[in-house]
Amino acid sequence: MAEDVGERTESATPRRREQARNRGQVATSRDLNGAAILLAAVVSFHVFGLMMLGEAIRVLRYCLGTPWLDLSIERVRIEIAKLAILAFLALLPILSILVATALGVNIFQTRGLLLAYDKNYFNLNAINPINGFQRIFSTRTLVRVATDLAKVAVVGTVAYLFISGELLPLSALLGMPFPVMGGYAFNRFLTLGYSLVAVLLTLGAADYAFQIYQNERDMKMTRQEVKEEGKDVEGDPQIKSRRRQIQAELARQRMMQAVPEAEVVITNPTEIAVALKYNVDEMDAPMVVALGAGNIAQRIRELANENGIPIIENKPLARYLFKSATLDRMIPEDTFQAVAEILAYVYQISGRRSSDMRHGRGDA
Repeated sequence: MAEDVGERTESATPRRREQARNRGQVATSRDLNGAAILLAAVVSFHVFGLMMLGEAIRVLRYCLGTPWLDLSIERVRIEIAKLAILAFLALLPILSILVATALGVNIFQTRGLLLAYDKNYFNLNAINPINGFQRIFSTRTLVRVATDLAKVAVVGTVAYLFISGELLPLSALLGMPFPVMGGYAFNRFLTLGYSLVAVLLTLGAADYAFQIYQNERDMKMTRQEVKEEGKDVEGDPQIKSRRRQIQAELARQRMMQAVPEAEVVITNPTEIAVALKYNVDEMDAPMVVALGAGNIAQRIRELANENGIPIIENKPLARYLFKSATLDRMIPEDTFQAVAEILAYVYQISGRRSSDMRHGRGDA
């Protein structure tokens, strides 16, 4: 078992996950980002392609119809600025979709907007050449390069097979009008784009799943780390035990201070003591102000004797109240009758009536 102490076998705690997130350590896939952006680009060209083609023809006609040699340098600058604005407006729909897609897919992978505060601090290890070489030639980097090469081979094979199959149909369209050739080429381009997107999305989803697995493995903790973190979050067990002792002692002191206000103390006779308080104007039923066993019961009896509080022995009732009653709460409803009889007896032997409670304890 001692050999297992340093092994990372425990899942990351919420605190460890939060710290990793603050450092920017989250599972993300560049392949999934690229596939999503390519999908957005293909869809954008599918939707806005003809409109962009029309804008391009309009800009081309404007360029060809402008007598550039007859214009002054200042006028040429103005015309070039107009062309730049027209080109930007033509590309704006696609650019907006691509930016929105890039942001959306990153937020999806990081499960919300991620601001890695801890990454903003200057780190000398980041510019350490030895660490840099270790990262470059690490096993993870080599695996990443091999995986990227395999993905390029897959995508290249799909593109090659598609294009080689379209060479003959395209050659048959060489004598056709330009709109016919352009329309066919545009449709085949979209088909190729969607085919590549399907392949890249599949590879990206697989890579994202692998990144999640790898990130979970990197964040695993040893049992000792979990214990140390528990101490940091919840406090040292010894300190917590001492705090509980202090709280119990303070509660015991408050309880003893309430004994002189009791009407009666019911005992077992020496093992258990329960002090009850009752005031007709303030209470619907008698309330337990102190209870305990052993030394605490003995101290309750001593305080009762010192303050002239009647002590009544009733073993069954004392045991039942000790088990079922709650401090500073009313007695259980099924003990009302028994406690009422005891209070009546106390009032009788002390020369008081229950109605005297409306004006305080009264004279014994």
